[in-house]
Amino acid sequence: MTRPRRRNIGNSKERKKRKIVSTNSTKSKKKRRALSVVNPNLTKGREVVKRKRKERFKSRDDPIMLTPLCPEPFYWFTFTRPNGTTTTYDVRTLAKYLMVSGEFREPVTRIPFSKSDLEQIDTQLKKVVKHYTNRPLTRSYVNAQDDSIEKWLSKRALVADQETKEEEEKKCKTCSVVDAFEHPERYSEARCRRDALLGLERCLSGTVEDMMHIVEGSVDPEYAEIRLLTDIFPQFHDYFSQLHSADASMAYSNLEHYINLLKGNERQPFPDPFGFKAPIIAFLKDHRS
Repeated sequence: MTRPRRRNIGNSKERKKRKIVSTNSTKSKKKRRALSVVNPNLTKGREVVKRKRKERFKSRDDPIMLTPLCPEPFYWFTFTRPNGTTTTYDVRTLAKYLMVSGEFREPVTRIPFSKSDLEQIDTQLKKVVKHYTNRPLTRSYVNAQDDSIEKWLSKRALVADQETKEEEEKKCKTCSVVDAFEHPERYSEARCRRDALLGLERCLSGTVEDMMHIVEGSVDPEYAEIRLLTDIFPQFHDYFSQLHSADASMAYSNLEHYINLLKGNERQPFPDPFGFKAPIIAFLKDHRS
């Protein structure tokens, strides 16, 4: 009979402690409410702290350049998606991306921009170009801004004093995102060229995929050697020469990517059971020159 009484005593003590803790928590809540009624600035201060904590985890990088945004909000453009989420861009890089690529979609989600969004970009872009052209020119400033985005935009917008008003309007439209949106025929040749380059890149990556299957050992070694010499290597050379003649920088960047892919990581190297990796990498390195 004594043991269950001791347990009950212990339970009663724990219950008393819980009651004390619960009463303390309720008292602290009542105190907070009373203080908030007496001094409402306390609740505002807490809300500000919570908002700052949330803003710490928000990305302040430009989604196009992947660099930190300019600290001045004058250069920011915030796009609101249909679901309510927002993304902040640098209006200079966004306008250049739209005018060069001809893809009038948001770079992150590929949601098409409406005409009102493009008009907002235009109005903000005009302010930025005007601010850039009205700044005082010094030697250090000119050297620092020689290859900047503002200079690229101002070259499209600045007009000489001797030209007529009609020519001024035509030249000012060249720095307009809305004007570029209304004339999609300007980007037809660029789109055809881009699609052709992407097709060549996919054909080139297909030959590299066949090389990787051979290096892994998924093909019979005798048949793999014949296929490399008669099928895969000639196709790769043909596709690479076509891509090099169209865009040399793109061809060389893809070549380096393929070489690093076949080499693998130092900790986890690419498997090579039959020793095909070294001759294939040597063949790829011969195309560097």
